[in-house]
Amino acid sequence: MALPEGCCRSAMDDDTVWDWTLVLKARRVPHRTGRGPRGWHILVPAARLAEAVQEITAFEFENPPRAEFSVTPPLPPGLEAQGVALVMALAAVHFVVITHPLPGWGLYPEDWLEMGAANAQLILSGEWWRSVTALTLHADPAHFLGNAVLGGVFVACLCRAAGSGTAWLLFVLSGMLGNLANAWLRGGGHVSVGASTAVFGTVGALGALSMVREGRLDFRRAAAPVVAGLALLGMLGTGGERTDLGAHLFGFLAGLPLGALCGRLIMQLGIPDKRTQWVLGTLALALMTLSWSLALLN
Repeated sequence: MALPEGCCRSAMDDDTVWDWTLVLKARRVPHRTGRGPRGWHILVPAARLAEAVQEITAFEFENPPRAEFSVTPPLPPGLEAQGVALVMALAAVHFVVITHPLPGWGLYPEDWLEMGAANAQLILSGEWWRSVTALTLHADPAHFLGNAVLGGVFVACLCRAAGSGTAWLLFVLSGMLGNLANAWLRGGGHVSVGASTAVFGTVGALGALSMVREGRLDFRRAAAPVVAGLALLGMLGTGGERTDLGAHLFGFLAGLPLGALCGRLIMQLGIPDKRTQWVLGTLALALMTLSWSLALLN
């Protein structure tokens, strides 16, 4: 099939064959694919050749070959993991501090929970900052360790895809929005703590970002992170009497539009540079700091 110059992709690779056959199937054009010594080929009846060329040409003009995903150099291998490890270490220090009495400051473990837990009734009455502070509180060491390990893995993946500052801002925002939605739905005296809302938000953001980044009909690879997130929700989101399924679900759902928006911006502008990553990371830290400041003052 002869396509207009500048329209056809440079090579008839697996992805191209997959896309073109989907187009022909959608338009009910009979076809066969084959692979020989010279690569892939698609055969159509002579009577439908012009139609097939027209449909594929239209598809190629609407879905040009994907440009390089990032206009800035990716993080050196392992660097994002080091950043995540540093944040996890600081979170561990924070966990140790708030779970031990501080009589000099008049603070005890139960005080931190009272000030920062995601109490639905108080959140709906105006104490929105609890949706953020609750992300830093955990019921016990096992609860913290589970969220730290699982969250660290997914945040590291998101750091590689969008940059460290972007990833941590999405982590905090998705957790915050997930807790707000959960408070609105549950209402009453529902109380929850833990970073799992943000962990599932990160999974949702990573999946949506991947789908937007693909920007083509190869849904098999693009949807893989979303499918993995749903599987994770099914495996971990429903077990245990203290598990807050609503927080997990709403965190995941909150991450989807945030990841899609992030992916769209990256497709247009590229991954933010190092200075912008610092700004975004600082915004995430500032939101945490502001939330705890409001919690301590009220």
